[in-house]
Amino acid sequence: MNLAKAREYFSAYHEGTLDRGLKQQFEAHLNGDAQLQAEYRAFERTMSQLEVLKAEVPEPDFDLHDRISARLDRHLLETRSESKPGWLSWVRGYAVAGLAAFAFIGFFASKQLGVFGAGPLVLGEPAISIVETVDGVKVTIPGESSERSLDVELVDGSSLESTEIGRSGYTQNLVNRNETAQILTLKIEGSAHTIKIALPGSKREVNKDGSGTVDQFAMAIADKHGVPVVLEGDGDFGVLTWTLESASPVDDVRQVLGSRSMIDQRSGVLWISSK
Repeated sequence: MNLAKAREYFSAYHEGTLDRGLKQQFEAHLNGDAQLQAEYRAFERTMSQLEVLKAEVPEPDFDLHDRISARLDRHLLETRSESKPGWLSWVRGYAVAGLAAFAFIGFFASKQLGVFGAGPLVLGEPAISIVETVDGVKVTIPGESSERSLDVELVDGSSLESTEIGRSGYTQNLVNRNETAQILTLKIEGSAHTIKIALPGSKREVNKDGSGTVDQFAMAIADKHGVPVVLEGDGDFGVLTWTLESASPVDDVRQVLGSRSMIDQRSGVLWISSK
């Protein structure tokens, strides 16, 4: 099975309808081809986002129209405009429809903005930009007049990279060659922000049940959904217990952390911050 042929089976494999023989061939190719793994992870993320967008649109309050209408009636009565009654009636009708539509659109948008933001993920001071790449993330830090040190550390505290951020700034592709997810920590001299990045491994982890720290939870999300996860802040969530059943990484995070965190997803990166 070549790469082009394997792409044709993405949908059937994702839906679980691929017959046993083709499934075995596809998985063998998937496990041995890094490019195919990256393309299939991108396909799964797209499907996850489509599932979220297909979710039922939340309804506005049942009495929203009546409350807007009553408020407009009271306003028109108080102002005692000298315009003709027919003109006032025309304005009132359009105002009610317009405000109701605006309220509904605003309500819908407020539910969606926390899921898919616009533009790249930019954090802290200095402004650190993090964008997903085929095999990891691209980290960009703008140049500064004064030099500050940057340390990129592994989960055990050992240094992966140590450099200076000067006028030229810093741009680096961070990758994970391991089969399972790995946590990297970015430490910038003088910055109050602690930023950790959970990079998914080359193989998809299928164990949906687990418990541990928020770092371990981020790695579980990264491995299941094939998405880089950025943890910002020093929030202590204690020991977490999770069952990852959703097609969306955002929904999986919300089910476990709930209102204790803020969540966003942009440029292929899932961001979690303690409130």
